[in-house]
Amino acid sequence: MPRFDDISMNLRVDGVNIPEFMAEEDLEKRRITCWVPSQVGKEFQVIADSRNRGRGSWKADVSADGKLARSIGFTKDIEQNIGFCGESTTTARPFMFNKVELVDDDALLHSPHASRIGEIEVACHVIEIVIPGYKNPNYRMSFDGNKKVHERAKKGIAEHIGLGKVVQTSPCTFMKVRTKEHIVTFVFRYRSLAYLQAQGIAPRGPQIEIARDEDGHSSHAKNASDYPPGLKREESEPKIKEEALEESDDENDEEIRVLEAKLEEARARKRKQKGDIRSVSKKVKREEIARFVSGEVIDLT
Repeated sequence: MPRFDDISMNLRVDGVNIPEFMAEEDLEKRRITCWVPSQVGKEFQVIADSRNRGRGSWKADVSADGKLARSIGFTKDIEQNIGFCGESTTTARPFMFNKVELVDDDALLHSPHASRIGEIEVACHVIEIVIPGYKNPNYRMSFDGNKKVHERAKKGIAEHIGLGKVVQTSPCTFMKVRTKEHIVTFVFRYRSLAYLQAQGIAPRGPQIEIARDEDGHSSHAKNASDYPPGLKREESEPKIKEEALEESDDENDEEIRVLEAKLEEARARKRKQKGDIRSVSKKVKREEIARFVSGEVIDLT
């Protein structure tokens, strides 16, 4: 698992970490590159882990095939999936390996993204928070993958990064920051396992197994918790190099614990009420007791 300055990144499919091959570290440029196997039709996550860092706020800019998909800022050190495109403040779409269409179109050779097709890049920087959490209900983000690739653009390219189905998420917040020191950039170069083995990048042997559901289909993450809110980029202000980011939901776990505690209290009261009703029914055996209906409303928001 690539790691630098107590920040690690890895790709995960169906809850299983994808193995990395031939990792290289350039200390001068603070850049770590490695190769990973890809599989058409598979959704995947990009897991950022800074739980042991403890050195202040930082951000991650996630690019796929040379195109920025999202920026997310962290005010606390956590482990979180950052591999998706947040299309609005309450919806997200996960990354997916999709099949590319190889074409003989010379215009694609001169595309600014042509040299970066087949790469997932995560650039990490120290940030200074200028304006803390605020809401932006009008936020929209789009990501158009490189569906067509010139047949001579890059050897071994068979997939590109696309997006899966829309997933509902809890509302995200934003913050304005100043980007400061570059920490590290992680680059995952993806190709099919067969290609990596043919090139001697991955060892030959048993195929890498990826979990599937009972119907034999790949099991994609569908829970909103897999797509936590984060800090999304808005318009920059070049003079002071400020930018608006989507804020990571550091307090999500605590909120869940509070709600669960309230729910357990409500269940306990309901059990007690049912016990009182059974006690009354034993004393008045022949008299029909009307069914108890709780009128209490519990606010879990």
